[in-house]
Amino acid sequence: MRTKPSRDRRELLRSILLFCGLNNAELSVVDRLFTIHDLDAPSGTHFRYTSLYEAEFHGLVARSHPEPSYTWRVDFNDVIRRESELFYSTAQSADPELGVPCCPDWNTADLAWHLGEVHWFWGTDVEMRATDPTEIERGKPSRPGDYGELVAWGRSQADRMVKLLEATPDDVKVWTWALKDADHTVGFIRRHQVQEAAVHRWDLQSAATTGVPDPIDAEVASDSIDELLTVTLPWGVRSDKRLPGSVHIHCTDTSGTWLIHPDGRVGQIHTGGDVAIRGAASDILLALYEREPLDILDLTGDESVAHELLQRLNTE
Repeated sequence: MRTKPSRDRRELLRSILLFCGLNNAELSVVDRLFTIHDLDAPSGTHFRYTSLYEAEFHGLVARSHPEPSYTWRVDFNDVIRRESELFYSTAQSADPELGVPCCPDWNTADLAWHLGEVHWFWGTDVEMRATDPTEIERGKPSRPGDYGELVAWGRSQADRMVKLLEATPDDVKVWTWALKDADHTVGFIRRHQVQEAAVHRWDLQSAATTGVPDPIDAEVASDSIDELLTVTLPWGVRSDKRLPGSVHIHCTDTSGTWLIHPDGRVGQIHTGGDVAIRGAASDILLALYEREPLDILDLTGDESVAHELLQRLNTE
């Protein structure tokens, strides 16, 4: 009879793997692996089944620490195109002098120029396979003086960027501002430009329409939250720039749950933090970007930790 692993050891391993981001379904593999080890089976049978489940187990661990992947549940190119078209169709009939509430130094013309610049810059980055931003900036165009020309130019830059993204694989190396070398790719640009287009479309609607701006699609917003916490957060929260507590974020209308540790580590874990933030994915994303107030969300615990997180995300 083989020695059975103790309940304490099993629970310890489960806790470690849960911290790494495995969900309950995946943790069942760990239970099956322990069960196989507990069996008093012939050695050949034991080895065969143990090897099978160990292979599955190692695959799960690898998936809990994946290399950057930009193929999630969202067609990023399609979202960029749709959000950009909605932005420019709204801009076309907007008063160019109208102020933008969430960008108090800008009017609608400034916002249209900004998004057009963004699309021009990243489209050019992809086109040039740039290794330094100064290479791109050398060719920066002048701002059109006429508002109608500005909107038409911006729309053309969105279309150009999307076509370049559609023609270029994710793994092509380019310059980006991300901290990790693995994020210096076209795939990173494709994923990040979703929230550039979606959040600024919300900005413009909040300024130029009388109704409530359209929410960002829940799955799009959830992926944007994940990208924000994975790529942007390390600029402001890390081992030498700790948060005063942990933050749990949970989307109530789609999949998406994260635990942010004080040192900046992020796990996709449904567990408590010093403060919990719950709400629709669009509302959470817009609150993280300080477009919506935190109090539209369900906050439980130390709200000062949530406010500190927002400050780190938006000022670092």
